[in-house]
Amino acid sequence: MEYLHLNHYILHLTHSPWSVSELKAKRLTVTLEALKNQTITVVIDETGDRKKGTKTDYVARQYLGSVGKIDKVIVSVNAYGVYENITFPLMFKVFKPKGTLKEGDTYKTKIELASEIVNELIEFGFKIELLLADSLYGEASLFIVVNFGSIPFWQK
Repeated sequence: MEYLHLNHYILHLTHSPWSVSELKAKRLTVTLEALKNQTITVVIDETGDRKKGTKTDYVARQYLGSVGKIDKVIVSVNAYGVYENITFPLMFKVFKPKGTLKEGDTYKTKIELASEIVNELIEFGFKIELLLADSLYGEASLFIVVNFGSIPFWQK
């Protein structure tokens, strides 16, 4: 019986009338309103999840730090906001390795995805006082200088 309820729930989610972009915009609007024009620190990081099977798009053999080896994983580039002692999710983009691209996809590096995320947050109205990221992003001078000029950047 529980399996049927779970299956119904999954079916409902996959055929939902909700627009992902509208929900994302609403969530970001509510977050921005709650911040009341305050500046935030943005943390950029990538997250990988091990995957088995063949049904998930954009899975490839990549290094996964949490297990310390190469495995079948899906990776996303994520942005989190930090205000005072509160951390909250802002945005993510799925990394699409070259060998997994579908018709109409464009290959983008993790650095390009991170740049897009930060630019979208700025365009949306977030005031970023500091950008934190790991060394992958710190090694890409275009990520730091060209895209964000006056935002202080620190890498771990």
